[in-house]
Amino acid sequence: MPDTVRTLAALQALLADNVAGDISAQDVRDFLVSVYPTEVGVQVKRTAGQSINTGTETAINFTAENFDTDGFHDNAVNNERLTVPAGLGGVYLVSAQVGWSTSTIARYTARLYKNGSTFATMVGYVDMDDLVAIGQQVMAIIPMDATDFIGLYVFHDNGVATDTTFSSDLSTSMTMYRIAGSGV
Repeated sequence: MPDTVRTLAALQALLADNVAGDISAQDVRDFLVSVYPTEVGVQVKRTAGQSINTGTETAINFTAENFDTDGFHDNAVNNERLTVPAGLGGVYLVSAQVGWSTSTIARYTARLYKNGSTFATMVGYVDMDDLVAIGQQVMAIIPMDATDFIGLYVFHDNGVATDTTFSSDLSTSMTMYRIAGSGV
């Protein structure tokens, strides 16, 4: 029998008085999944730089997962996406960062796209040329249904193709973590 998330009132009624010994092992499992819900999320990254042409908005293709609880990401098919699996709709905290291996004076943009449309944007301008590398972060709280997907798109106008970075100091990655279930 599958575990059932129960409301606080249902748990209080179940656990109020157990003189008859009516609490089953399933009741205990239901209590645990109600009080301690399973964490749901994914974190992906680049394991090498990705060349981004100047003046062209480009999806970041993620090549590895730090963790993936439920199959949100596939390294071979649509690796630029994090897709909400069936039954896991809800509200998600999505954050992404991109590192650029440049110090060229220019405009750099990182955008989160939901189902192919812009959802959140971070625009950065580099106006001095003594930097070794730059980085950006973009974050949003996004309601998502099953099969909705998120992607990280980047842009720059520095005049030449520029790689994203993958060092331990400044990497390109994206995290999606469910903060509320679909009943919200």
